[in-house]
Amino acid sequence: MQVASPPSQSPADGRAPSLGALLVKIASAYFNVGDEKDLFRSGRMPCVCRARWAVAMVLYSDIGWGKKRIAKFLIKDKKAIHHGLKRARALYQTDPQFFAGVELLRKEVFL
Repeated sequence: MQVASPPSQSPADGRAPSLGALLVKIASAYFNVGDEKDLFRSGRMPCVCRARWAVAMVLYSDIGWGKKRIAKFLIKDKKAIHHGLKRARALYQTDPQFFAGVELLRKEVFL
C-alpha cells in the first residue's frame, strides 16, 4: 500500500502555501516538533499529537473545514480526527500551553 505524501509547504508554481500548511508550520514550531512532516505520520509523540490536534481544532472550529477534509489533509482517518478534536477541546479548557498555542494559530489565521 502506498502512503500519500504530505502536502507541499511551498508550491513550485509560486502560489502561496495553503492555510493548512501555514498552520502546520506554526504549530510545529510552537509545540517543538522536529520535522513538520511528522504531523502527517502515524507517530504518537505528545508534542506531535498536540500540534496535530491544535491544527485540526482551528481548521474545524474557525475555518469551517469538515472532519473528512481535515482527515484527508493530515493523512489520517476520520475517526482519528474526531478523537483529536475531542482531546483538543479538553486540553483547550485545562492546559494553558495548549490554549496559548491554539490562540497563536488563530491570530495567524485572522491577521
